[in-house]
This record gives sequence, structure tokens and C-alpha cells, in this order.
Amino acid sequence: MLHQLGLKRGQVVMLLSPNSIQYAIVLLAAVAAGLKVTFANPAYTASELAHQLQDSNAACVFVHSAVLRTLEHALPTGFDAKRGVVLIQHTADIASSILSERWLLLDDLLSGTRLMEPIRVEGEEAVRTSAFLYYSSGTTGKSKGVETTHHNMVSAFEMTTHNWRAVESQRYLLSSSRIRDIMLAVIPWYHITGGCATLMYAIHVAIPIIVLPRFEPNTFLSAIEKYKPTVTVIAPPILLFFLNTPLLDRYDVRSLRTILSGSAPASQSLIEGVALRLNQRGASGMSPFEFPVAYGLTETSPGTHIVPPEWTTRKSGTVGRLMPNMEARLVDDSGRDVPKGSQGELWVKGSNVMKGYLNNPEATRNTITQDGWLKTGDIAVIDEDGFCQIVDRKKELIKVKGFQVPPAELEALLLQNPNVLDAGVIGVFSSEQQTEFPKAYVVPRDERLLETSNSGRAQFSADVQQWVKQRVVHYKQLRAGVILVRSIPRSAAGKILRRELRNLASEGIIGAKL
Repeated sequence: MLHQLGLKRGQVVMLLSPNSIQYAIVLLAAVAAGLKVTFANPAYTASELAHQLQDSNAACVFVHSAVLRTLEHALPTGFDAKRGVVLIQHTADIASSILSERWLLLDDLLSGTRLMEPIRVEGEEAVRTSAFLYYSSGTTGKSKGVETTHHNMVSAFEMTTHNWRAVESQRYLLSSSRIRDIMLAVIPWYHITGGCATLMYAIHVAIPIIVLPRFEPNTFLSAIEKYKPTVTVIAPPILLFFLNTPLLDRYDVRSLRTILSGSAPASQSLIEGVALRLNQRGASGMSPFEFPVAYGLTETSPGTHIVPPEWTTRKSGTVGRLMPNMEARLVDDSGRDVPKGSQGELWVKGSNVMKGYLNNPEATRNTITQDGWLKTGDIAVIDEDGFCQIVDRKKELIKVKGFQVPPAELEALLLQNPNVLDAGVIGVFSSEQQTEFPKAYVVPRDERLLETSNSGRAQFSADVQQWVKQRVVHYKQLRAGVILVRSIPRSAAGKILRRELRNLASEGIIGAKL
């Protein structure tokens, strides 16, 4: 199939689609053909998508028809769409005959395909050859391509398998016969947690996968009742759904024995509440509901730590122990190890650490030391049992439902608004939604707005929110609001003092005068 497109080993193809069976087919075919795969969020705006297309140098895009309009506006000048865009799925209201006049169709390519021997990537070649390009946001602006090698992925799979066996060995039916795991995949596969920790890992260990294109409450619960999955990987917002939804009482979810919480931190009360509710719905005699919690980064493929299920209650609030074949340090600002029991920046080292950032050697040098330590940017403390707790973030990234939002990107965008003189952005945690949301502090160009009525300031804030909403993907929107201020606190070097902005947010100041 891929040879029909004229693609050569080492070139990059982009997947731009919700989860689907076709998505998995293209992904596996690309890896087998020796290509690199980059994964794009279907909700991206044209400008966000254009950046990833250009930076990754994608030679071909496999896309769902629902995203075609955005893709057309994002394609670089001179891109041969007739040869370089393949529809992997299309909505039922569009006839294939109409689409095939302008685009290649995956079904047509597959119908003329013959099986070929997959390209094997082994030894040193596996260490240096990138397989995937997931994009990770940075504090300095646009997202960066993370070069994940074949060796990274195999290492991550083996590390995960060690923990998977620990979970599986505790799971029994009433008859004491083993339950074969079945994975319910709902986290988007363009996110490394979805793509690697669910799709690719499930294939690696040969367990069935139930594929959902997105999270929709009734569809999600119906899939559990109908297909009887035993395990799923989700983010805290879906945990919150499990805790609060009355829909849970309408469905039989007793097959679900393990939820791995990843992508973003989950609070202790949330984990305990969900575990209690699901255990109450379990069949008599079945093993207790299991709730491992994991931590990691796009740059670590993705896991580094996990809380085993038997420790979940005792160690809730931590991100777990270090996974096998990894090392970790806590260091101070000078790079020296901190005393035992003290806080420091978490550095990790292992064969799952990325090769580097694509086309960005400076960012790579700033993130990975010469001797291979990756700086996570998270401030942590390790207890006497070896469990790691994240207590602060050295990096300025905002994590919205598992997605990374760089404040600098939103600040640069806000400064393009003709009515904004200056801006600072922070993340504000919502206990109701169990996630952070971006909040902007802006200096209006017309300072008279600072003295106007509450309704006048509210209208200005709403206008700015709407202006940003039209230009960014949904999780980058200013959901926590816009606050008018006289000035943005900065250091002598001009750096925004976000801690001061966070102090204002924690104090609940609505109209700050700095």
C-alpha cells in the first residue's frame, strides 16, 4: 500500500484522525515499511496543523474526511494533495465516488495491495532510528517533535509488561480461572498515552482492543457492558465522570477490573471515590477493583513511575515507584543531588528516553544532559518506600486534561490582539473538572477599561476569550477566564513572574491592580 504512494524508507507520514481500525492498519503498515509516523490532533486549527506538517516534513497525510477542510488550509504550497492525501475514513453523507475524484481512498489502495516482508530494525539501528514523532508543547512556544526510536518503544513495552503481569496475576473469576485481558481504548491515539500505552502495547502483548473514536458517556458505558473489557487507560476527567454520573447505574460494568490513570495527575479523593463506587458494583466474590496510577512524559515513551494496585490507597497522592530499568535523581538548581527527603527537580534516565527533539538541538541540550539524564521539569520528593510525589512544576506548562499548553504560546497570541497591551497566562486547577485550565491576565491597551464598570470589564474579557477561542484548539482556550490588570509582574530580565500571578489566582482576586 505505502509503496504504491512512492514513499521511501525514512520518510514521514502523518495520521490525522480519531481512533479507528483503519488508523491502526496505517500505523502498523508504516512501521513495517520503515517509515516514521507523526500524529496530529484532529481538533487542531489550520495554523497549528501547518506547523506540524512543516516541522515534521510529512510526505503523506492519512486523514478522516471530517478534518479535510482544516487540512486543505494547512497544506504547504506545492504539496501534491492528489498523491499525498489519503482518506482513511469518511462520513456516511459523502459518497466515495465524489471523494475519489480529488483524494486517494485507503480502501482503493488496500484492494490492490500484496503482502510484503516487513523491514526489520534491530541492534544499533533501532537505537538511532526514529519510529514516531509525537509533538510535545514547550514553555517557549510552538510544539516540538519528540523523536521516539524503535528501541525506546520496545523498552517501554517491556517495562510495562513487568507491571502488567503484577496486575494480571491477582485477577480471578469465581471459578478461579484466569481472565484474559481485553483493552478498552478511549484516550486519543494521537496522544502518546493512547497510542503507545493502549494501542501499541495491547498489540505487543496480543490482547483484543475495543476501539472508540472518542469519549461519549453512553457509548463508553455501553461498550463496557457489551464487550466486557477488563482494563482501560483514562485521564482524570473520565474518572470524575465515573464518580458522579447517574448513568453508571444503568449499565453492567462488572467486567472492568483495572483502570490505569495516566496523562495527568488525579487527586487522592478522586481515586478513592471512584474505587469505592466501582467496588460497590462488583460481583460478590470477585477480586477488588484495581487502580494503578502512572506518571510519565511524551519524552519518556511515556511511563517512568507507577503505583501498583496493592499500594493505591496507602500511596494515593504519589505517582509511584520507578519502573524497571530506569534511574532517577532529585537535583537542585545547580544540578547537585539533594539530601534524602528533600525536594528537587526529578531527572530520569533509561532506554525509553527519547532520542531528542526534531530539528531542535538547542532544546534537546536543554532537556537531556550529556550523560543522558532527562530533566522532567517537575519538582518531587521521594518517601522512605521509594514512592515519588510531584509537589510543584519547574516548567511552566499547563496540563489540560492530559494535554500540554505552553503559556508562552497563548501570550504571544494575545499580544496579536489589537486591544491587548501585555499578557501573562497561568494554569488554574478546577476541583470540579479535576484539571487545570488556562487563565489570562491582560493589560488593556485602553487603560480606561480598568476604571469602567464591572459589566464593561466583563464584556472585554468575554471578547478576548472569544477571540482566542477562534484561533486555538479547544484545550488551549481560556476556560479559567480573563482578568484585567494594570501591569504584568516581571523580573529585572523581563521574565513573567508566574508565581505572583498564581498567588493572585489563589487569593481569588478578580480585578487586580499590580
